[in-house]
Amino acid sequence: MKFSASLLFKLSSLDFITGFEISGLNANGQLQNPNFANVQIFHSGTKIENHKFKTCSGRVLCVVAKENNLQNAIENAYAAANSISFKNKFMRCDIGSCAFK
Repeated sequence: MKFSASLLFKLSSLDFITGFEISGLNANGQLQNPNFANVQIFHSGTKIENHKFKTCSGRVLCVVAKENNLQNAIENAYAAANSISFKNKFMRCDIGSCAFK
């Protein structure tokens, strides 16, 4: 059995100023770091401009990690999420925490 955990990134500003460059992604829009082979990035608010990914709406990316247990899936999703950055990035830090109480 496999477990998945997903984290949604959004812009933190209420006015949703966009066009911020996203770092940590390769040319295919996936993670540059090969240690995250079980992680997939889904784009919802990105665009490619001058061969670089940039933000273009409030909800930007979703990081999904798939592992053999839920705790590893959550940990890898957060580790992968921390390897991606852009200005005004916001994500919740409590996803999955109630599963271990």
